[in-house]
Amino acid sequence: MEQETRTARDAGAPVKIGAEAVRAAAEVLRRYRAGKQNLDRRIIDNEQFWKLRHWEQMEKAGEGGNPEDVRPASGWLVNCILSKHADAMDCYPEPTVLPREPGDRQEAETLSRILPVLLKNDRFRRTYSKAWWDKLKSGCAVYGVFWDNEKLHGLGDVSIRSMDVLNLFWEPGVTDIQESEHFFCTELVPNNHLVRRWPELEGKLGRGGAQVSRYLFDDKVDTSEQSLVVDWYYHTEREGRQVLQYCKFVGENVLYATENDPEMAARGWYDHGKYPFVFDTLFPEEGTPCGYGYVDLCKSAQKQIDLMNQAILKNTLAAATPRFFIRADGAVNENEYADWTALYTTVNQANLVIRHVPAMGLKEKPRAFCLGNAHFIRAYCFFQIARIWGDAPLALTGYESTAGDLYLPRAPKAEIFARIESDLTEAERYVTDNSDKAVATPAAVQMLKADYALWMYRVAGGGSSYLAMAEKAIEALNLSASRLESDYAQVFSSANKLNKEVIFAVHQANGEAVNGPGYYLGWNSNYVEAAYQNNPVPITGGNQWWWYTDRYKALLTSVEGDTRTKLTYNRADYGTTIKSIEWTEKGVGQMISGARIFDSDFILYRYAEAFLMDAEIKYYRKDYGGALTALGEITKRAYGNAAYYTDQSDVAVKRAIVEESLKELVGEGRTWWTLIRLDAVWDYNKDVADKRESNANILLWPITQESIIKNSKLKQTEGWY
Repeated sequence: MEQETRTARDAGAPVKIGAEAVRAAAEVLRRYRAGKQNLDRRIIDNEQFWKLRHWEQMEKAGEGGNPEDVRPASGWLVNCILSKHADAMDCYPEPTVLPREPGDRQEAETLSRILPVLLKNDRFRRTYSKAWWDKLKSGCAVYGVFWDNEKLHGLGDVSIRSMDVLNLFWEPGVTDIQESEHFFCTELVPNNHLVRRWPELEGKLGRGGAQVSRYLFDDKVDTSEQSLVVDWYYHTEREGRQVLQYCKFVGENVLYATENDPEMAARGWYDHGKYPFVFDTLFPEEGTPCGYGYVDLCKSAQKQIDLMNQAILKNTLAAATPRFFIRADGAVNENEYADWTALYTTVNQANLVIRHVPAMGLKEKPRAFCLGNAHFIRAYCFFQIARIWGDAPLALTGYESTAGDLYLPRAPKAEIFARIESDLTEAERYVTDNSDKAVATPAAVQMLKADYALWMYRVAGGGSSYLAMAEKAIEALNLSASRLESDYAQVFSSANKLNKEVIFAVHQANGEAVNGPGYYLGWNSNYVEAAYQNNPVPITGGNQWWWYTDRYKALLTSVEGDTRTKLTYNRADYGTTIKSIEWTEKGVGQMISGARIFDSDFILYRYAEAFLMDAEIKYYRKDYGGALTALGEITKRAYGNAAYYTDQSDVAVKRAIVEESLKELVGEGRTWWTLIRLDAVWDYNKDVADKRESNANILLWPITQESIIKNSKLKQTEGWY
């Protein structure tokens, strides 16, 4: 905002710029503002992406999906911008003035020595840094270059300031602002400040009503006691020379105008006759002086990354449900759990990343991050698909429209497993960063690799090479007691998120998920009397869907003092009738100000399971003593006894691995696969065992009729209808 530091000599001077003139100027400003609305919206939208608040913008555009879904936000775009800003500051310019002709050489050299001092005194490096943030985020930085009479103890000096583009207005359609008939700079100023500077404004300022584009903040910005002050620049002609005129007004009140100042009317505000603003554009664009920035280039990729991450939780809940513990009379939508749509949505998003990222010109680190995560997530999804449905469509092309062959037949599961292995190899190559457990890390890749290899060895009949692969993957994790939390409850605590035991998790902060996993693990308030709601019975807006069989409850409570029981199986009265309700404390979130917050991470892999896998590998190697030693880290935390199991017979060791898996991993969607690998599912699920002879595919899911209707190339899983 231009500072009015010159004295207006109004006494006896004709008033050319008055209320009528500023009303006309205000109408021009209104038209300029209307012509700039799209640019302002884009700048605000880009700022939201920079603040990782883009889900709100995506929802407005119809791209956010279900508002109740988890909305993760990775830092990929932010890291890109941080890197570019660092590059810019590493190349901080040193000004050099070149002579126009040989006679200017001495003057140019003098100015070359003066300018660095002037810029340093003006703290230009800070202004330059702010300008680069603006360029990267919105595509343009604007410098205001003013003369400040107050500098240097009243001698005056140049002042270079960073300007907010949202507060600047010019003629729509011009590329160079100097071609604009008018130029406006606006600022909201507290009324008391204005009255203190211009006492004549007392009683003339309104309340609120100021219309300005603003960035979006969490805190409410009160403008009720502020007024819009306008710096208005325009040109007049005098003796064939273009004269820059300046007027400062608020409402219809003129605070200063050069045309009302006899000493300034002919000369103009600045001798150079130009608007004192310099537009520094990153990527030029026709029809505007502003252009576009790196955020504009990165938004699409950021959306795809976060949409892909969003699908993980939904996919895991739908695909990894421990079906054998659901009560026969439970209200379960089987169609929902048999639907593979969410998994294939994530696969398609990963395919798009793999397809487009190589051509985006990214630096090596963000490129590797994107490709590594895409290959990892695609492998994870296909692993779920192949285990649940067996033969399935092998979609490897990213579709962005309905054009092309969207409808594929079921491919042999062997081909899917081969693709999983190939994706794991690519993920190993690209994934190197261990810093964020909410995305792929080397440990997460090795855990998925071990999981895959054990399945291939025991279920798919892939041979001993897969056992060696699993063994090598577990060794790469460098297992030790320090990998585990000493307190089982701390693994799942909302106050200890992404803790040292976690390998890979869907991470949620307060406010990210309206109905996270905990939403389905609490009781509806209709069932629980007020005095017992959240005291201790956890209530949600949904319904408890987690039930235990009597056999499973007996197992969870079989060892007195098992530190896991208080978390995995809770029971309490829910009313004055002295009846009890059961629930698990895993994933129920936390209470904040009397409200349940669904902020629990959904843990997909953790080190305790790696110990269980290690025990399973050693069991297959017939190293029964080694298997019990691996289990010892689990039992030490659970029972305070690392040597809890002593029987080293084949049957006893297998039973120990199975039962500790059931106790340790309850509610995490992992035990079903363990039971299948160890060929123990028949012993723990009577319904499945009874159909073993009549349906060879009893361990596979049928595909939904809806999927078959949509895709005529699909055939139902044999043995199902």
